Amino acid sequence: MNANIDAALKKLAAFILNNTERCVFNPPAKHAEITLLEKKLKLQLPASYKSFLSFANGGMIISKDLVKLLVREDGLETVKWNSNYLFGLPEIEESYREMKNWNFGYPTESILPFPFIPFCRTSVGEKLVFINNKKNNEDSAVLDAFHEDQPEEWGLVAGSFSLFLDDYIANAGAPDVIGREPYGHVKKTEDADESRPPEKEKTEEIISRTSDALSYMPTDHWALIERGMAYVELGKFSVALNDFNAAISLVGSNPFYYSQRGSLFSRIGKTRAALIDFDIAVKLRPDDAYYLDLRAETLYKSHKIDEALKDLGNAISIDEKDLLAYLIREDIYRFLGKDDLADADARMIEKLQEEE
Repeated sequence: MNANIDAALKKLAAFILNNTERCVFNPPAKHAEITLLEKKLKLQLPASYKSFLSFANGGMIISKDLVKLLVREDGLETVKWNSNYLFGLPEIEESYREMKNWNFGYPTESILPFPFIPFCRTSVGEKLVFINNKKNNEDSAVLDAFHEDQPEEWGLVAGSFSLFLDDYIANAGAPDVIGREPYGHVKKTEDADESRPPEKEKTEEIISRTSDALSYMPTDHWALIERGMAYVELGKFSVALNDFNAAISLVGSNPFYYSQRGSLFSRIGKTRAALIDFDIAVKLRPDDAYYLDLRAETLYKSHKIDEALKDLGNAISIDEKDLLAYLIREDIYRFLGKDDLADADARMIEKLQEEE
């Protein structure tokens, strides 16, 4: 065990002993459980965090004001949401898969394999993350993954988890979780493997990796979605549809899952089924321009022009730099013979492309 994390865990054990009512920590994770998670997600957790997991599979130090809530029926979850909660293995996996749906404004392939590992949900609902180091499992810096910022704007909270844990204990679970300088996943750091974006994973490799993950956990809904998308690329639509259906049967509240099945339906000419899925996605996430764009494109192909334009207008009101919305709307305006409006969108498209 690293001497720094060893010392920090001894401090944590002493704090728990002297402040039992303010400490909620789970039993230790088994080494085999940690190894299985790394194998499933193809990542390396920092050695220091694996030491923490071997001490406690997630937990938190809570404020004195929150102690009284623990006796309530739903008190534990309320306390978690209002504290700086250090993730155990289940929360790491859930949050990792959730963050994989973010694209940060970059093409999806430019951020795969996904380089960030969330390990803490802060008391204000943000995440703290490590950088995934695929070459070794030494300590990673701790970054504040503020959801409204691009990764290159995320700040450095601590140089390592060991240092962060020291600060966490010293401040009784309420350390400063706002980063103090931009860090960024696209910059070369001592933790990142490369300064350039990693190569895109081959389709066959995705299928092999996700099939392997599903052999360990058949209910791994994100693996089903990833494999389904890979099968779509290979033109194996019926197999892809089976995976999408299985994922949605497991998690019926993820708009991205419906969008992928809807896109497949649209591709094979099942427009009505596609629109149903896009309707669900929009209903689940009405403030996301991406799902409005997908529905608008299918509405346009179905000659429902007014409805398509309404969706695109709403998408642009959500995100004035929504390139896809302008591209679709320019096509519609050209089709309608409204060249002045089409030209205006074309100029906006050019401007947005120059900014990329």
